[in-house]
Amino acid sequence: MQRILIVVLLIVGGASAGLFYAWRQATQLPSWYAEQSTTQPIAAEPSPLNNAPNDTPNDVAIAPSPSNRSQTPASPQAVQSPQQQLEARVAEGLQKTSDRKNVTVQLGQRDLNHLLGAEIARKAKDSGFGSAVKGVNTTIQNGKIESGAVVNLAEIPLEQLPSSERDTLSKLVQSFPNLGNQQFYIGVEGKPIVKNGQVQWDDNTRVKLGNLSLTTAEIAERFGVPEAEVRRQIEMRLRLGELKVNDIEVVGDQAIIQGAADR
Repeated sequence: MQRILIVVLLIVGGASAGLFYAWRQATQLPSWYAEQSTTQPIAAEPSPLNNAPNDTPNDVAIAPSPSNRSQTPASPQAVQSPQQQLEARVAEGLQKTSDRKNVTVQLGQRDLNHLLGAEIARKAKDSGFGSAVKGVNTTIQNGKIESGAVVNLAEIPLEQLPSSERDTLSKLVQSFPNLGNQQFYIGVEGKPIVKNGQVQWDDNTRVKLGNLSLTTAEIAERFGVPEAEVRRQIEMRLRLGELKVNDIEVVGDQAIIQGAADR
């Protein structure tokens, strides 16, 4: 996502017409971030998911975790990542169900917020700019999922960028002195689909910078990179352990996943 942010910034900065309007749109921060009481960097692992209810029936393997269930703090050694907790919930559900060929997993907005937020945090940490990420959020609305982060450009280590991007960005900072201290929202919005047993974004997925919205094809064409590379940068990784995903549908504020046990 770091490179996607830079790519979109270069597109905005290179626009000859409507530059001021485009810049105003690109620097708009989402309401969820503006309403936060703090702007501390996100943790490497967001709050873990709650366990699924104990009374989960066999014909519905895993339910979404409740948003108001109290949790007993665990020791640091015992705390699992959101991904590990999801896989544990799936494994528990598979043990309880009598039909391992017909398994339903329900993920609520809170689940996806923790899962995708943890993935963003992990990628940021691995890329060496974890402190640049100031907040993450995932929402489900109108049949689509939007997941993104607010990033402080000043805290991205530019020395890790390819020389061409680093040089162009340096010129942009010279043209827009406030750019170096600017915070940006970079997000991905689309419908989840299943290809080859993996949950992915659909072909109409859009990349958002503030209030600006571009398709992956537009980014690829304007910056001269393969669209496959753009999509690789924003890929959705939703691993469900032993469950092979057959279908996914967004219903209300939940993602309903249909699948079967791998073994």
